[in-house]
Amino acid sequence: MLFDCLVTLSRARGESSEGTGPVSPITRDNDLLETSRPLTSEQKARFAYFGVNAKVLPPLRILNPQNVTIGDYTAIREGCHLNAFRSLAFLRDYIAAEHRDAFKPEDYEYDGQIIIEREC
Repeated sequence: MLFDCLVTLSRARGESSEGTGPVSPITRDNDLLETSRPLTSEQKARFAYFGVNAKVLPPLRILNPQNVTIGDYTAIREGCHLNAFRSLAFLRDYIAAEHRDAFKPEDYEYDGQIIIEREC
């Protein structure tokens, strides 16, 4: 019941039914995985690597999971918020016009990688 209410609210805000969050400047050029439910096999497949017996407990919000590696036997607690930015180009919208060209658009592009492994 609560989940159905949240989906209805999300749709009213312009969010997708897949729970990918609202269309925002950040999600315009980045891939957002956001859920309050346990990860499905399909969602785990979106990661660069999702380890054997690894867990990411919901709720979670992960930007560009394809750039995130979760090691074998690794557990990440509730409330995880990881940002492996691919693009920060949206920030140009907030820079004063006279300074906007101080950096080239490609200077806002990244290949952010996050690797989380268990400690031995």
